[in-house]
Amino acid sequence: MDKIFVDAKRKNGDMTKALVFVMHEDEYQDLCADDIGLCLACGAEAYGVEPDAVGYRCEECNELRVFGTENALMMGRIRFKGEE
Repeated sequence: MDKIFVDAKRKNGDMTKALVFVMHEDEYQDLCADDIGLCLACGAEAYGVEPDAVGYRCEECNELRVFGTENALMMGRIRFKGEE
């Protein structure tokens, strides 16, 4: 799994950088099956996170930015290799 930063627009219209995870589809399926979430702040993996989780606390950076893999995909924060 790779991590990249892409340009993103905030709700107020300001531009920022957003962390995006780039992986193969089988990696995504493994994350879902193993209940691994992703921190959208620092990029750390978090264990015991349901695929639909929102805003759990990250053990690495302490931010409330851990999301389940399904939610991260729906938010556009996961891309599959070959689609970027």
